[in-house]
Amino acid sequence: MAKPEQHPSESPKLLSRQRILAAACEIFSRKSYASVGLREIAARAGVDVAYAHRSFGSKLGLFTEAFRSAIRSDIAVLLECDDLAETMAEIFLARSEASPGELGTGLSILLHSVGDPDAIEALRGVATTEFLEPLRKRMDSGGQDSIVLSGALLAGLGITLQVLDFEALEMPDREAFKRRVVSILRGIAAGETA
Repeated sequence: MAKPEQHPSESPKLLSRQRILAAACEIFSRKSYASVGLREIAARAGVDVAYAHRSFGSKLGLFTEAFRSAIRSDIAVLLECDDLAETMAEIFLARSEASPGELGTGLSILLHSVGDPDAIEALRGVATTEFLEPLRKRMDSGGQDSIVLSGALLAGLGITLQVLDFEALEMPDREAFKRRVVSILRGIAAGETA
């Protein structure tokens, strides 16, 4: 009897690689780059550490792919949306309304690895190729500076709302808060901020 044909996305190697990547995203979003080892990630994924190393080349390679994976879906939404400022604000608000401390995997990975030079270089590379360059093409004016400023604004607001939990920024009227954020993002894109 012939074996049923296996869908390419269900190959054991691909499934193992996806498990490794998912485990890395989870662990790097909770712990610093320096405190995480490939053995811990491999154990969480249920694979041999040598296989995890072969699949991603190194811990830094896996970290880089984990961050890329964590931001990929949000970037895809931003690249396809009709209104960039509105969509950026909506993604931000959705993240800030999550349970306390849940900033989103990408931002959590970034925050947990701020002190490590290797991790920062990897994050900068991914942010440039996956965020800055594609979104700069979407901006009406202002270019890369506008994207950097918009991203910094949203990241800062997310940290303020989730980590610092400032009562002054609580939003009893979500839509009014969103309109203010959208207005600021549009001002940045139009080069109206000094």
